Amino acid sequence: MTVMTGADQFFLINFPNNRMKFKSKYRSDILTDLFKTCPNILPKYSENVRRYNVLKYRWSGENYKVVLEVGLFGVQKIHSKTNQILSSYDYKDIYRLIHVRDSEFGPAIIISTTENERLHMFIMQDGID
Repeated sequence: MTVMTGADQFFLINFPNNRMKFKSKYRSDILTDLFKTCPNILPKYSENVRRYNVLKYRWSGENYKVVLEVGLFGVQKIHSKTNQILSSYDYKDIYRLIHVRDSEFGPAIIISTTENERLHMFIMQDGID
């Protein structure tokens, strides 16, 4: 199947061989959307989705429990009781993803989506380094 998406943009999906070829300046957008809508397209990797119990650190001092799900296309912040997706950080949009091992609160993950955006800090509760 060949899909034309613009003047010089196309991508090939070859299902019998499970190979895909992309030629597009929007390749990261295409792959992100593909993995979001078809998470089982790569079962080898979709089985490796990890969930971590964390505290979302607010700079005002009010922390709350959430679940961070690290998957194929990005990191999702999920409400710990309702499993509702609160926010999603696509890998293509993440400017910085920092694993801090020695913070005063314990191991933490910091996510920023732009150079000047505020940092989103998640304190690990599972004791995972």
